[in-house]
Amino acid sequence: MLEPLYQKTIVCDQCKAQFITSKVRSSTVRVARTDSDFCAHYKDINPNFYEVRVCPKCGNATTEKFSVPFNNVSRTIFLDKIGNQWRTKDFGGERTKEEALQAYKLALINAQIRGERDVIIAQLCHHIGWLYRYDERFEEEKRFLGLALKSYMQAYVNEKSDIHLAKLMYVIGDLHARTGDSGEAIRWFGKVINDKTAVDPALVQMARDRWAELRTPPA
Repeated sequence: MLEPLYQKTIVCDQCKAQFITSKVRSSTVRVARTDSDFCAHYKDINPNFYEVRVCPKCGNATTEKFSVPFNNVSRTIFLDKIGNQWRTKDFGGERTKEEALQAYKLALINAQIRGERDVIIAQLCHHIGWLYRYDERFEEEKRFLGLALKSYMQAYVNEKSDIHLAKLMYVIGDLHARTGDSGEAIRWFGKVINDKTAVDPALVQMARDRWAELRTPPA
């Protein structure tokens, strides 16, 4: 039987050490259901646990989407905030939810230090929110969804030419709903519905469904 995890060798862009990280074979992934903000719930192994690569030597945590390298200033800040306090910890094998959460929070700090794109910071916060959702820690989930929303809004202003715009607007609408602002959610879902450049009919229908759901008075 094929093992769900396989290993990949990474070279740390901070300390230049080689280390092993685990990834999930796509053929072994089975989705039980997906929430309206694209959070997937899995029947077996969860690939979200393995998106962040953590260097065991220095604590540098990244994803494949990171694009901003260290410079002299950000490297000094990294060493002050993470590297100089780091105690060797290997994230290369099978991960618990708590280890996945630790990895994502390290990646979020690292992304902020490097000055990564707003959309990358938003996605990290969003995934942290999902990890709290899996554990039904709803206050923490809502806090990180709020942080994700703030960065997605910044991405909409600063980076929308480089992003799937309709999906970004949909996610902004959904996170407004999840953090308690139905009026703004309706407005953003309306933007998706009326976007003449949207080429994903399934996404437009999702926006219509959420728009109608929020406008329907509770029974």
